[in-house]
Amino acid sequence: MSETTDDSGLAALANDREFFSKTGPLPMRWSEIRRFPRFYCRSEATASICPPRATTPEDAKSLPVITCDVSRGGIGLVCGEQLYPEQRLELTMPDQATFALKVVWCRRQAPGRYAAGCVFMNAPVE
Repeated sequence: MSETTDDSGLAALANDREFFSKTGPLPMRWSEIRRFPRFYCRSEATASICPPRATTPEDAKSLPVITCDVSRGGIGLVCGEQLYPEQRLELTMPDQATFALKVVWCRRQAPGRYAAGCVFMNAPVE
């Protein structure tokens, strides 16, 4: 069984008007254990992703991603390739703000579409 490497799943989400129309804080459940509240942050961005066993920064590849939500501690993403816990990436937003992130979890949503939760490694990269 082979995984697809195209971003057709991601492209389908990028064309979803309802997905991008959501704004404000995400609803919380009574059992919520998060340290910080999350807010919708729906935007297309670019991630420079270091492969899990990368030895040099030149091994990184650039992929389109879609941001889902953000909090003081991290950000939720949707991308076209599977990411792995502890994997590092650099996220560049449309306004050219850049953030260093570390993947905490990743789940397959559909063929060619993966949801990932990342934590901020530090303040915005200059």
